[in-house]
Amino acid sequence: VRRIVEGEAVALATERGEEVHLDRMRAATELMREGLANRDEYIEADVAFHLTIAEATQNRMILHLMHAIRDQLERALGSIYKIPGSPERSIEDHGLIIEAMEAGKPDEARERMREHLGRVEEAVEAATAKSSRAPRS
Repeated sequence: VRRIVEGEAVALATERGEEVHLDRMRAATELMREGLANRDEYIEADVAFHLTIAEATQNRMILHLMHAIRDQLERALGSIYKIPGSPERSIEDHGLIIEAMEAGKPDEARERMREHLGRVEEAVEAATAKSSRAPRS
C-alpha cells in the first residue's frame, strides 16, 4: 500500500509542492540524523518527512490516507530502526528523494520512493525471518 500511495504521492508532490515543503523535508531528514541515538525522535522525524510529502501533493485524500495509516507507519519504522544500518540508509534514501523533487523530476522521485520502500520492506522481512528462526529459551 505504501509503495502505491507514496510512490504516486511523491510524483504529485514534485509537481505541486512548494519550497516550504522541501525545506520541511530537509529539516525532517536532518532531525532523523540527529535522532539516530533516540528511537522516538528518529521515528517522529521520519513520519514528518512522509506526511510532508502527502501535504505537498495538495490532495486531501492522499493526506487523509497517510494519516489513516500513521499507526502502522510508526510500527514499521520502529521495526526498521532496530535493523543495523537501516536508519542511516533511510536518511540517504530521503536525500535522494529530495534531490529528485528539487530537480523537478517526478518519475525519478517516484522511483526513488519505490526503491526506498522496497529496501525497507526487504529489511523488515529479513529481520522478521531471522527472529522467527532464532532459538527460543
